[in-house]
Amino acid sequence: MTITPESAGRTIELRSDQGLLVRLPSNPATGYRWSLAAAPADVLKLEGPPAVERNPAGAGMGAPGIEIWRFSLARKGRQTLRFDYCLPWESDAPPGRQLSFTVTVR
Repeated sequence: MTITPESAGRTIELRSDQGLLVRLPSNPATGYRWSLAAAPADVLKLEGPPAVERNPAGAGMGAPGIEIWRFSLARKGRQTLRFDYCLPWESDAPPGRQLSFTVTVR
């Protein structure tokens, strides 16, 4: 299943045989990156660092892209994922944006 920022605040229901992709808009040229602020415990397992989907050819340098976070399901239960969009070197600054997703695995 794939979720996007439009799914934030909702409960996402998955079957135990499904995986989860979280697609978040990003613009690496600005220095901002998404970070997993509320990491999965034991319901979801993060499958490595996020992939970055570049813009189509001709979009130009500095154009926005998409970060793709991949999770596998470890067990049934409920898990909240929270993502912060921030500058990695400014750890004391509030995030520019926050998104939260509640995932239930049945």
